[in-house]
Amino acid sequence: MYNKNLKFLDYSNLEVSLFILIVSTLGSVMQISGASWDITSHLLNQPDSFFTPSHAMLYTGIGLIAISAGVSSYLLRRKNKIKQYNSISLSFKLLIIGSFLSLIAGPLDYLWHRNFGLDGLLSPTHITLATGMLINSVAVFIGLYGVMNNISHWKNLAKIFLIPSLCSLWFTSIWYVFIFVLPFSESDFFNFNLDTYSATLIASIFLPLINSIMFLCSSKVFNNTFGYASIIVSLLVLINTLSTIIPTGDLLSPLIPWYFVSILGASLLADILLNSRFIRINTKQFKNNKLIASSIIGSIFYFFNYPMIIWTYGTFLHTDLGSLNAVLPTFLNTIVTVTLITVPVGAAMGLIGYLIFSKIENSIDVLIKGRNSTIMKSD
Repeated sequence: MYNKNLKFLDYSNLEVSLFILIVSTLGSVMQISGASWDITSHLLNQPDSFFTPSHAMLYTGIGLIAISAGVSSYLLRRKNKIKQYNSISLSFKLLIIGSFLSLIAGPLDYLWHRNFGLDGLLSPTHITLATGMLINSVAVFIGLYGVMNNISHWKNLAKIFLIPSLCSLWFTSIWYVFIFVLPFSESDFFNFNLDTYSATLIASIFLPLINSIMFLCSSKVFNNTFGYASIIVSLLVLINTLSTIIPTGDLLSPLIPWYFVSILGASLLADILLNSRFIRINTKQFKNNKLIASSIIGSIFYFFNYPMIIWTYGTFLHTDLGSLNAVLPTFLNTIVTVTLITVPVGAAMGLIGYLIFSKIENSIDVLIKGRNSTIMKSD
């Protein structure tokens, strides 16, 4: 018979586990917001120092996740029932790996600067940091999704924090692509910039794929309930605005109203098609709506990723982007040409994103909902 004292200990551990995931969610949002803000600061040619607000936000986020990873490691070593929750156990292991990569990236980056001076966006140490951040954001999502599906008395709290968790995963995935496609990686010793054709091709493939997959995932996680996906997009747009647009002052902010209306309008339309009970009639219609919603959210990837994506396409179109002052004029002068290119390409990649997600969503459910034991599930 199951010992009541052990049961109490197990539930205590689950409470600690959920607290770890909540703290890690906050850390994940802070680290990607700080990283985005820091890159904007560099584009503004602000003094390069470790003691900056953007660095403080970035490393506070990393620190929160590192502390969470330490507690996770302790819980995994104990003989408790947490290991029987596959998703929570995997989440903790990924947090440990991601935190390790993020932490070692700091001193490695310092040594890189000591030997090679200022570096660009795409450098070995920055890739290490970005990979750690991406793993951390995946870990938090897996853990919270597992809590929501397996531990009913914490379901609502896990659901609340899944919103910023998915937003962080989405934004971090976008920035992982940006590291390769933005032309910010030339330094005195190295030039890691990809050629303009490769960078544009990578951006045109992976950014709409990310949009499509993450939108479908955001809907799936909340059982295709209308509104959740749009809330996550709204939060992402807000974070992007605060970290990459507002810091530039009047250079990029004039388009903020257009940015909000266009992205949120397209997101709301896709959300209605995919998740509204008035639209979804049967299984076949639902599948068709998923295809249309995926193509819509994929087709707006160029506008979705304003303003950073302008550097990639601006360089491809051989426009002068020597400073931030040229970004807004470049966007306005090339909007027709770029729209004609990106909308059909993005729509096609959005459809491919739907096909990819349809192949992996069942595997995600097996991972998240599959367990080795049921003794800890509680109503």
